Amino acid sequence: QKTAYEMLRSLVGSEMCIRDSAIVTNGEMEGGGAYFMISRNLGPAFGGSSGLLFWFTYCINVTFNTVAFTQTIQPVFFSSGSWIGSGDYWSSVAISTVTLFLLFLVAYKGAAAFA
Repeated sequence: QKTAYEMLRSLVGSEMCIRDSAIVTNGEMEGGGAYFMISRNLGPAFGGSSGLLFWFTYCINVTFNTVAFTQTIQPVFFSSGSWIGSGDYWSSVAISTVTLFLLFLVAYKGAAAFA
């Protein structure tokens, strides 16, 4: 018997497979994605509010991913005797800040390539 968590995980994985299969095909994709569809079908007010919600959840997701990345990298690449490898709060903040800054640079340069 599956728990609700296992069923939800399967549903999310299935949805991602369906969405990604449309992306990797050679067919033409209509512009805008989910936000485009919502704003055109339900109006700009609802589309704007859902776009703001998507942005907020992506911000929260970046936070969780950065913390997980830091907790994985810290004990592997830094010795536990050093300050940066000690695993305390400020060393984790330092690694997370450097990681986010590097990702910002990559995103900034990538956006400039398409501008």
